[in-house]
Amino acid sequence: MTQIKLENDFISVKINDKGAELVSLYNKINDTEYLWQADPKYWARNAPILFPIVGKILDNKINIKGQEYEMGQHGFARDLTHHLKSQTDDSVNYLLHDNEITKVKYPYSFELNTAYSLLKNGIQINYKIRNPSEEDLYFSFGNHPAFNWPLNENNPKNSYYLEFEKKETANRIWFEDGFITGEEKPYLKEDKIIKLHDQLFINDVLIFKNLESNSITLKSDLSNEQLKVSYGGYEYMGIWTTPGTPFVCIEPWCGIADNSNNPVDYENKLGVQKLSPGNDFNCHVSYTFN
Repeated sequence: MTQIKLENDFISVKINDKGAELVSLYNKINDTEYLWQADPKYWARNAPILFPIVGKILDNKINIKGQEYEMGQHGFARDLTHHLKSQTDDSVNYLLHDNEITKVKYPYSFELNTAYSLLKNGIQINYKIRNPSEEDLYFSFGNHPAFNWPLNENNPKNSYYLEFEKKETANRIWFEDGFITGEEKPYLKEDKIIKLHDQLFINDVLIFKNLESNSITLKSDLSNEQLKVSYGGYEYMGIWTTPGTPFVCIEPWCGIADNSNNPVDYENKLGVQKLSPGNDFNCHVSYTFN
């Protein structure tokens, strides 16, 4: 596994070629690491890319055109080496494409480009999925970054909250045992704030669809320090941790876990994207601090 470091006077980031995964987001000014450092006691990942599946699959199998394929939770992109396409002092670009390993699990041809660009106070990540074949490409895609909660160890966890860019009215998509149930419950009503506390996640992940906001910011009542997650091109937002765990995940998704009450073929699965031959799908995220 090869790791690349990008840095300026304010920030340094580290990216592994395995999964093209961001593994460090470090503020040089206040000597603070903001990205979760994959302690296996809690969760042994940092910020994996989810492709071509988001969430859990019933029986770890997908059905495509009458044939079953073995597929684990969140897909395979996070566990494969992404090839370095280009690198400059402040950017790096990776490519993952179909091969004999992916074809065993997933019959489609694809190209997944992940481009990191260093900002003065953070990192911008642009994703492009290209369909190089002569048939439609079906896929899901998502981000699963985990951020230290608290950002600053001097502030208690219960001083933190999430602030949406805009007031939101949205149902919570209900989740049980790793799968959606098809049920939605009223949750946000002209709200901008979700106060963070362990009991918030007693019933697993918070999932919302088609939010108005293009950013969510992790803040504390006790300091001005904050971390903003900005995003575009996604349908769902997941907010996840487990009670007693020192991180929180802010996860934009184009896709969602299987419905335990309504199994369907992969191409008809909720959240799966359809990409015509020769076309591209684009989305982006950025993580910035003040």
